[in-house]
Amino acid sequence: MKRLVPAIFAACMLGWAGSASALTTIDFSLAPTSFTSYSEGPVTFTSVTGSLVYAVEGPNFTNNLIGEYEAGYIPLLRADFALDVGLVSVELGDYADDADLLYLEVFDFSGVSLGSTTLLTDESFEGMETLSITASGIRFAIFGALPPAGIGSSVYADNFTYGLSAVPEPATWAMMITGFGLVGGAMRRRVATQIA
Repeated sequence: MKRLVPAIFAACMLGWAGSASALTTIDFSLAPTSFTSYSEGPVTFTSVTGSLVYAVEGPNFTNNLIGEYEAGYIPLLRADFALDVGLVSVELGDYADDADLLYLEVFDFSGVSLGSTTLLTDESFEGMETLSITASGIRFAIFGALPPAGIGSSVYADNFTYGLSAVPEPATWAMMITGFGLVGGAMRRRVATQIA
């Protein structure tokens, strides 16, 4: 019994660690040429303004998304998740024509911001930069560029990565509770024999 308890406890902890989140990357290679709504797996991509989104070759020479520029609107993109995620990451970039404030913000189910991040690039920047946020209960993300984009230009988005929130599976919970019960029983038995 003394050797069995640590083995069960170790198995429970390994089971818990095995339920960590897996990352999924969407590279937009399956995206239509233009769309107002596009889904891949549990993620639906749209434009915040409702305008068209295009899948075109970007600064990294792969298929990227870019929102249509409309006067007076910032062409941000939105990704809605069918379930809670715990991590969102996206590569954003542009060709060297104006300064951009790259932007990523994530929200929970009720629209409360869970965090945001920005990165200012100057007019000579050409390429892609990765922005990431980790938070519990992410249901949608908004990304793209905020002013000072010189002419309100769009930025390119690629390699949208998300990770499911790490929640132990039911079998892991059962193993863990059994392990704690056995450890508690062994400790209780040990105390009872010492008193007697």
